[in-house]
Amino acid sequence: MCNVWNYIRYVCKTRRNLKQKKSIYHQSENEIQREEKILKKSIHNPNAFAPIYEKYYLQLFKFVIQRVENNEIAAEIVSDVFAKAIFNLKKYKFKGMPFSAWLYRVAYNEIANLHRKKKKRRTVNIPDDSWNLFQLEETHTEDHSSSINKMKVCLQKLKPHEVELIEMRFFEERPFKEVGEILGLTTENARVKTHRAIKKLQKLFKA
Repeated sequence: MCNVWNYIRYVCKTRRNLKQKKSIYHQSENEIQREEKILKKSIHNPNAFAPIYEKYYLQLFKFVIQRVENNEIAAEIVSDVFAKAIFNLKKYKFKGMPFSAWLYRVAYNEIANLHRKKKKRRTVNIPDDSWNLFQLEETHTEDHSSSINKMKVCLQKLKPHEVELIEMRFFEERPFKEVGEILGLTTENARVKTHRAIKKLQKLFKA
């Protein structure tokens, strides 16, 4: 039986090698500082917020649609998130992170509220290219397929916040600082909780 931790690390390493451009979740310090200036202007002039909206709309929509799997609901949530962002700009505290982290946090809370109201657990929806990369050395096709199916079942057995930690960190490749900001955790707490989630997933996978 494979080691889940190495299994996931292998996937992430392979995905990084395949990428030809910088991840949309990482920005330079200059880019983040430019965002801060735009946000300060937007407090007094909402029209100045347009570049932020244009920059993050698609990213935020992808984040939401993966978790609700309904275009209309996703669009509505994204609209609500941006409306709340503009309304609460005065309360926003700059922490050296891209503004997207705060937007994702608002979106995450909206999604969590939606699932609580429906009393429905969200389906773990990992992009196809991620699952295609879940392969082990010296394994046959049938073993690979079996591992994929078992991994999906195991993920469903985790608590929602554990799935989010694994999904954000390993499949969306966010740094722990950003994961923590989205989930309302310290960077170290996000790191610890993620490792615990991986250990739990490992036990389920080996069972």
